[in-house]
Amino acid sequence: MNRKQKFDGLADDYDRNRPRCTSDLFQMIKSRSPVRDRLRIVDAGTGIVLEGLIDVLGQEHDYPAVDVSTNMVESARQKFPFAEWTVGGGEP
Repeated sequence: MNRKQKFDGLADDYDRNRPRCTSDLFQMIKSRSPVRDRLRIVDAGTGIVLEGLIDVLGQEHDYPAVDVSTNMVESARQKFPFAEWTVGGGEP
């Protein structure tokens, strides 16, 4: 079973049960990162990390996000339609 097959069909459970990162983590990321208008999110899943980033950085940034699971991306698109979602791998 490949990664895509492993995660397709799990988006609802994943989103409901996956622990969220603390706001302190996102504040630290913001303080240590150069200011950019575009922040790429790899292995974005259902957008859990994006939730925290938006709280700290706002929606005015471009958020291109990629995940290997079609199901995860579909779920994330419903929550964050302004992000640029792609189904695919994060490796170059």
